Amino acid sequence: HPISGVTVFAGMVGVSNLVQNGSFELPSIGTTAYTFYGLGSTNVTNWTVVGGAGANVALTSLYWTGPAEDGNQFMDLTGNTGGGGVTQSFPTTPGVTYDLIFYHGSYSHYGRNSVLGVTIDTNYYTFGETSGTGGNLDWRRVQIEFTASTSLTPLTFLDLNPNDANNNFVDNVQVIIPGAASILQAITGADGSYQISVPNQSFQVSVTGLPAAGYNNVAPQTVAMNGVNQAVNFTTTPVAGAQIFT
Repeated sequence: HPISGVTVFAGMVGVSNLVQNGSFELPSIGTTAYTFYGLGSTNVTNWTVVGGAGANVALTSLYWTGPAEDGNQFMDLTGNTGGGGVTQSFPTTPGVTYDLIFYHGSYSHYGRNSVLGVTIDTNYYTFGETSGTGGNLDWRRVQIEFTASTSLTPLTFLDLNPNDANNNFVDNVQVIIPGAASILQAITGADGSYQISVPNQSFQVSVTGLPAAGYNNVAPQTVAMNGVNQAVNFTTTPVAGAQIFT
């Protein structure tokens, strides 16, 4: 008996993030609230501290003002000086389009509005407050598409407020091929079937909504697309007998 009205998701797998240490988990500062790194420092793994004369940044943990967006640590670009930033370069193919994805949080507890400057390749953007508070930094997802102009693309985050505002945070930085962050979905029809159009790539296919419909969850399945239609079938076990949808 088919199951209708449940949602099937397909997300890319095996896609590498070109940014190293994008969640700022290295080095680990443990239960320390924050640790400062001065101009020119390379002690935040894979990143170099940049900014104005005397500027610093702070690697910050959940023990200070709020949870990270990903993992246990995040980057406070204001440090205790304001005007600091971090940069790293990563290999790219000129002419190929990529997605830069990162999360921006803020906490205007000193009454100063944060201004974040982001440079990716030759493109420059600015972002303002995210309405965060103590214990909730209101992490906002930012996605920017860019086309690489060189084989080594620079990425820089910079605090544009030259004060110790402690309110300009970055976490979970990624650079991936376009569409890799997209989750495609479809709802099963009356006959229990679904159809999702995807490019050639490996995908993890999973289902949600089964418990609400009175059925047990099913394990995700991985399928590699190679230009040929493929069926990913799931069988679940309700109270009376097994039901299938494809």
